[in-house]
Amino acid sequence: MDTKTSATDKQRMITFAKDVKNLGLAYYFTGKERYSEKAKDQLIAWFVDPDTRMNPNLQYAQAIPGIVDGRGIGIIDSRLLIGVMDSVELIKPELNDDEYNAIVKWYTDFTHWLVTSDNGFEEDNWHNNHGTWFDAQVVAFSIFTNQIDQAKQRLRITQMRRIGNQFDIEGKQHAELERTKPWHYSNFNLEAYNLLGHYGELVGVDVWNYSVDKHSLKNGYKYVSSAIINPESWTYNDKEKKDMKTAYINMLTAKDVYNDSEFDKAVSELKEEHQDLIDNLLF
Repeated sequence: MDTKTSATDKQRMITFAKDVKNLGLAYYFTGKERYSEKAKDQLIAWFVDPDTRMNPNLQYAQAIPGIVDGRGIGIIDSRLLIGVMDSVELIKPELNDDEYNAIVKWYTDFTHWLVTSDNGFEEDNWHNNHGTWFDAQVVAFSIFTNQIDQAKQRLRITQMRRIGNQFDIEGKQHAELERTKPWHYSNFNLEAYNLLGHYGELVGVDVWNYSVDKHSLKNGYKYVSSAIINPESWTYNDKEKKDMKTAYINMLTAKDVYNDSEFDKAVSELKEEHQDLIDNLLF
């Protein structure tokens, strides 16, 4: 089966998440109810209506017919529900209590499945971006569902298990650099840390400045920024076409967090070609 067609659940989720995220932001910035009403319709269909709602698990994600019914690595697909969760909060004034509570209940059930299922256990134990995005989901959904202790515990895992193992003292992410698209995956992993760092601020766990034996998240951002400023320093797979959008957002984040002129320079290098991104409004 072609997994990139609209006939698959994965593509339906991608479309749903993109639409609801954009609708939530449109409502936030314009105050026009037509955006919140459309977002609400989709949220009710996916999370509330018993006839149409998604079951709160990814038990069958990235299944291979005749081989495996579902795989832990499929959990990375539900990272898209983080943006959906944000939009729920943005349009909350347009939801009644029963609707809002039903959505929170769905996320509560999904988070429970993440941290108790065999698939979740598999994903949690990946040493690369899969593990980081698992953390980002557990933390995001735990905060949203008011499970703050669980969010703090998971952020401590991010600090002690992820950062020290994923970044060397130069900031290289070897598990991502060894892949066929090292630029993409290095930035994709940092994208998850953008979220984890902000969530840490909310609950009092400092992910941004955590360091162990000179391994730190900041160095991870700096390794990418140095390649933006001096492209010849990036010596991995010169055939890869570098998409700079995620790198630009990562640099905006690092510039906002760290008082370091290198991130200012990296943002300046990329800003002109990304001046129309809605993300610019968030910094």
